[in-house]
Amino acid sequence: MCYLSAGRDCVEVYRPLAMQTSLWKWNRLDWVEAKKARLAGEGVTFQLYESELTLALLDFVSREFPGDWVRVVREAMGHILQGEPANRLICAVEGGRVLGFAHHIQERFGPIGVASSQRGRGLGQVLMWETLHAQRAQGIRASWFLWSDDSTAARLYNSAGFVEVRRFALLKKSLEEKGTTT
Repeated sequence: MCYLSAGRDCVEVYRPLAMQTSLWKWNRLDWVEAKKARLAGEGVTFQLYESELTLALLDFVSREFPGDWVRVVREAMGHILQGEPANRLICAVEGGRVLGFAHHIQERFGPIGVASSQRGRGLGQVLMWETLHAQRAQGIRASWFLWSDDSTAARLYNSAGFVEVRRFALLKKSLEEKGTTT
């Protein structure tokens, strides 16, 4: 329990975390390469963004991650088409359909997302590692992101050496006005 103002308590709703990892302490891992090879055998490729993927990627992000992620992807595509490195936006593609993507800008990693119907196949792990290697190839020494949950950290980010650097608290406060709560 916490207090935002005297006598008015609030409830903690969520405790997201920020994480970071060094990009100089590891190389490609055999298990990541094995997942990538297995996925390639299933018809999945991991491609740097190119203009031919524009509609499929925008459709994917709009459907699976509506909101601010659409803006991030659209801006990244524009920057790439204007000459920035294409490896800042990597897509998992199967039969012309985008199944997932990962993004970075300088040392900031993310967002990363995989279609809800495709989770559990290892796409996110391969996308993460491909993006970290793209960052490393650009001479970036560390990678960080601002917002994740403990479950995703344990399932995905810990394998790349990400460690918690900050914890946030999302709070909810009830406002009472003439007997009603909002």
